Amino acid sequence: MKFYKITDDSFETLKPIQRPLALLFSSRGCHLCIGLKPVYKAVGSLYDGQFDFGVVDIDGCPKLKEKFIEEGVPTICILFDGIAYYIPEPTEPEKHIWYSADYIKKQLNAFTEGDFYSWNAQMI
Repeated sequence: MKFYKITDDSFETLKPIQRPLALLFSSRGCHLCIGLKPVYKAVGSLYDGQFDFGVVDIDGCPKLKEKFIEEGVPTICILFDGIAYYIPEPTEPEKHIWYSADYIKKQLNAFTEGDFYSWNAQMI
């Protein structure tokens, strides 16, 4: 599994993406983001070969923040074929990390099965 720390400058070097890239947008001052990072990395290890994973610290990436973040953080999206697919926010979020490991796995599985057409998406 490739795991990237993505910045405004390094983002362009990721193209073309060979497989879906799951991106966690977070902030150093966000307690939900801090708690979610180890969960996100652990889930990432289960999808070796299917997805690459990355983290964007929006505090140091104003261009990526402007391009991808509408609501706030944490936000997870999957980049593939020139489109950013936003994982829906959970209806019953985990209190300390927002997205649970099971919820992230469920959404990644849905993506691999092609069940993501109702997700918010934007061209990148």
